Amino acid sequence: MQKFKNLNDDVHVYAAHEYTQTNLRFAHSMQPANKVISEALDQVGQLRAEGRPTLPSMIGKEKSINLFLQAETLEDFIHLRKARDNFQ
Repeated sequence: MQKFKNLNDDVHVYAAHEYTQTNLRFAHSMQPANKVISEALDQVGQLRAEGRPTLPSMIGKEKSINLFLQAETLEDFIHLRKARDNFQ
């Protein structure tokens, strides 16, 4: 994750799967007061309702909405990963 954190914000992200909405729902459940995540979740909901993809993204955006990229320590990352694995 450190390599991703160190990338320039304008680098495009081409994920292999459309998990953006689920990942944002997870992030929102962990940080419900985070307005950046709430706004991104709304935008993604609109795109998906229109049948449009949410990808590609930009690493700068991912740094602001992806909790895994925000993890400060390995322990934080492991905690998040376990929580995400159990998220419906």
